[in-house]
Amino acid sequence: MTMLVGVVDSGSGELRIANAGQPFALCRSRRSGRTSFLRVSGPPLGRGDGVQYEAASYRLQPGDHLILCSDGVLDARNSAGEAYGPQRLELQVSRHGNPSAALLVAALIDDVRQHRAVAEDDITILALRAST
Repeated sequence: MTMLVGVVDSGSGELRIANAGQPFALCRSRRSGRTSFLRVSGPPLGRGDGVQYEAASYRLQPGDHLILCSDGVLDARNSAGEAYGPQRLELQVSRHGNPSAALLVAALIDDVRQHRAVAEDDITILALRAST
């Protein structure tokens, strides 16, 4: 079983995030327009006693997007067998500028559905847009 846990302080914009086997979260800076993966990871849950998970801290600025997705998004394959992959996700997030979180999720889900040939796994995407 995998899990990603994040806590956002709405006053300061601080994000504390820990990852247990999920794809990396993606952050898009409104100010610079750059996207980057938040590279915090750990093993899936249940992989042994005493496993410790490290949390990382990031600062979200007003208008920044935080995007989380399931592995079904990254693993979705087209008719040529090519995975959607993290690079395409990053490119699509960059292309959409600074819409609402709901519009960004709708655009990303549409792109994954157009890419994949067969529905083999879930397509789950969550986006948050910092407001403070």
